[in-house]
Amino acid sequence: MPTTRHPINRPPRSRVTELAIELFKQMQDRVAADVHFELHIELQLKPWQWPANR
Repeated sequence: MPTTRHPINRPPRSRVTELAIELFKQMQDRVAADVHFELHIELQLKPWQWPANR
């Protein structure tokens, strides 16, 4: 018997925070590796999702 799917009504969750945007901007000014690590942590990416700026 087929069933009808009903989508769950929930607000979309944004993973990009204000801090993440600021860290991304700083990557152009500072040593990219230092800021990239902080950005990776802020976005809560998995270790295999390196680099964060792709």
